Amino acid sequence: MDPSEPSKSTDTGNNDAVSRLHQAVIDGDEALARLLLRQNDDIADARDASGRTALAVAVEHAQLGLVPALLDHGADIEAPDASGRTLLHQAVARNNVPLSTLLLERGANVEAATPGGEKPLWTAASQGYELVAKLLLQCKADVEAFNAKSGTTALFEAVNRGHTGLVKLLLDSGADIDARRTGSQAIPLHRAIMNGDAELVKLLLQHGADVGIPGKDGRSAQQVADEQKEKAFAALLRSGLLLEGPEIKKEGGGKLPEAPRLVVPRALPPPRHNPAKMAACRAFEATLMEFYTDGREQRYQQSAPVYDLLYGKGPQAILDAERPGSVAGKTPKFTWYHLPANNVRILVGVLETPWKWANSYPADGMGRGTPLSQALLLL
Repeated sequence: MDPSEPSKSTDTGNNDAVSRLHQAVIDGDEALARLLLRQNDDIADARDASGRTALAVAVEHAQLGLVPALLDHGADIEAPDASGRTLLHQAVARNNVPLSTLLLERGANVEAATPGGEKPLWTAASQGYELVAKLLLQCKADVEAFNAKSGTTALFEAVNRGHTGLVKLLLDSGADIDARRTGSQAIPLHRAIMNGDAELVKLLLQHGADVGIPGKDGRSAQQVADEQKEKAFAALLRSGLLLEGPEIKKEGGGKLPEAPRLVVPRALPPPRHNPAKMAACRAFEATLMEFYTDGREQRYQQSAPVYDLLYGKGPQAILDAERPGSVAGKTPKFTWYHLPANNVRILVGVLETPWKWANSYPADGMGRGTPLSQALLLL
């Protein structure tokens, strides 16, 4: 039966029992409600003239004590209202943690979707209801909570509406930070930039958002920031990033071993006799990333033109430019250099650069050499 239609029973006595049950629920009279349910085994899901079941009436009037009684007598926990929302949808939309808890304990479907594509976690994320969202995630709700109608995940909605706490919760729960919005192909980072939300831009970058992913129109996050005339964001996207992982503990206790210190010489003399080579090096960007494992995994990242790396500032000056205080003075476990591998001249230039380790690691037992040589072989 269409949930918007009232019960079509022609039994006057039955209709009277339904009316009395609904009134007992509104009044919070559990004893009378249980008596009516025992005497009439077919009224638990009967709807009134407005299309409401007794469960819906209990939720509407905050009579939570009546919910278990109705469920015990066969009321359908998934019965939708006139708009197609289950009781769990309604509880989440009201930010009602006790009712959401009760419904989940009684087996409510955590992945039920409304005709508009809203799943409970998607709704919680869009409204910024952190406690309800935590509860849903504890009950194994899919962290993406993809809405097929809007084409967005729960994370995208939380970013779009500026709910920082919810964004952090979803990221910590494993949400896809670069999940695209269907249709526009935008990612959460693009939306945070367009909304001018500096806090969320920083949070997404700290969690590893890909600044190079293009949207539907081919624009990267950097281009979105430039076109929005958000100078602070554009500078942030170009500046060094510090990504932090979980705390690292050595098995059996004790301190982790010290990493060897990398000695990086000054930049090489520029190839002024080869203007084409100099132009190519200015056109391509390199990424430098230091990995720290002293107590907590940290990755510090900087990007710069290949020219600056080889012939301009040099790698150390690039890395030192905006080094965060939390890693200042620390020695990285190793440093990773990522360069455009389709340019053989750049690769040869890097390999010929006399970078070396002050206390070089020996081969690791599998013939793979030092961490730096391994990094270069990945290019």
